[in-house]
Amino acid sequence: MLAIALLLGLCVDAAAAGAGNGCVGASTAVDVRVSFKPGTAVIEESKASRELQRTGGRSAAFHQLGVTQATIQRVLHLQFDESLQSTCVRPKVWLQLTVRPLVIELARELDKDPCLRSYVLEHEMQHVAIYNAAGRRAAQQLEREMRARLTYSRSLGSADAALRELQTRIDGQWSLRLDALMSEADAEQDALDVDQDRRAYRACNGAIASFLQTLK
Repeated sequence: MLAIALLLGLCVDAAAAGAGNGCVGASTAVDVRVSFKPGTAVIEESKASRELQRTGGRSAAFHQLGVTQATIQRVLHLQFDESLQSTCVRPKVWLQLTVRPLVIELARELDKDPCLRSYVLEHEMQHVAIYNAAGRRAAQQLEREMRARLTYSRSLGSADAALRELQTRIDGQWSLRLDALMSEADAEQDALDVDQDRRAYRACNGAIASFLQTLK
């Protein structure tokens, strides 16, 4: 099972270079790059199955054996393009996305059954793969949309003001858009769990049924 937090970490690196006072009037396009670095899962096995069931929030018995916690993080770099010899320089936006932390929590009782532990871990790794694939797709789509629609006003008067205005818009509108793009994978994550509910009792020659009885 996957539990997703869409809290976004933010770090701004703003280097204002060369936005002169002669740059007034119309808006201009923004140079945008959005990248995604897949998360690497860390496995934790310290919690009892009942704790995981409360964390995951699913009623199916199988889902008290494993939960994946994922948080999308971003680092935002803003600067003006120093290569342009003009009073009207073009802002550059680099949005770096990653998943951190990305934690697979396995019930500590699974250490008694290596087969079931391997089975549950494989299932959670499928959640990780779906989440990382969603992050790659979201980065590509967000970059296309921001390149098409993100502009900045030349009439703000200073480089710092222009960067602050861009940061505010990215923090608001485009952060919400990132959330929406990431949520497009929710149905796939849910379908994986539903399929797992149907197949779990055949795992390890049916050992999961008796195993779950020991947890009651």
